Amino acid sequence: MVFNPASLEKVKQDIEKAKGEQRVQQYGEYGAGYAKRGEESGLEGPQLGQYVGLAKEARGLRTRERRSQAAQDIMRQQQELASAQMGVGAAARGPFAGATQQAAQRAVGASGAQAAAQAAAADLARLRQTDEMMQQLQTQGEIQQYQEQRAREEAERQRSSMLGGGLGGLLGSGLGALGFFVNPAVGAATMAAGGQFGGSLGQMISDERMKSNVQDGNDEARKMLDALSAKEYDIGGERDYGVMAQDMPKDMVKEVDGVKTIPEGFGKLLAGMANLNDRIKKLEGK
Repeated sequence: MVFNPASLEKVKQDIEKAKGEQRVQQYGEYGAGYAKRGEESGLEGPQLGQYVGLAKEARGLRTRERRSQAAQDIMRQQQELASAQMGVGAAARGPFAGATQQAAQRAVGASGAQAAAQAAAADLARLRQTDEMMQQLQTQGEIQQYQEQRAREEAERQRSSMLGGGLGGLLGSGLGALGFFVNPAVGAATMAAGGQFGGSLGQMISDERMKSNVQDGNDEARKMLDALSAKEYDIGGERDYGVMAQDMPKDMVKEVDGVKTIPEGFGKLLAGMANLNDRIKKLEGK
């Protein structure tokens, strides 16, 4: 099925909207933005969750709404030390009790200021660490994304080569037979031209010298044609005809953002071949 640009763009927008809602539900309003950024960098699964978690932690550290674990430990130790110092002051007796209590209070203040400075430094160190870890995750995701893209391109190249060889013979015989049934007077010439076209296409894209374990493929070709049916439909405000991508072999269909597509014009050719296949089966009484 061939989609016009407007229809395909609308489908893409609907898919992206659904993804956005899912991000908000899973990571919250703030985390959704970082989840999208992580996905664009190639992150997914646990890595994406770790990336969003680090982003939330970094935000809390910047706004001072949360403290690092190291800062929490420092402040807890300070509280314990302050309690001990105040306890010493409170237990003082005799003529120097007042001076002892004042000294304890000054010690608590000094140690508290020192602990606050150490905790702030710990928060800053953790903030820098989270930023570095997020950058590392992004870099890993981008590298993985690049490798996967190269693998897809290589797989597509191999698939196109394999598809060309099998499709060449199929188109050659199909076009030739189609010419015979449409106009018997030029049937022989059309079959010859169709065979030459199919043979040249197969040789151009998939050299037989590169193949092994070659067997008759007529049954598979018939199965594919039997699964196809010529359809007429409305799309993009226009009336058109072709075949349904869902009826075609998976390796002949591309899927873009959840939408199945085939090369433009190819659907019409296959629709003609499907119609021809139906006529041949009726003539053969099948």
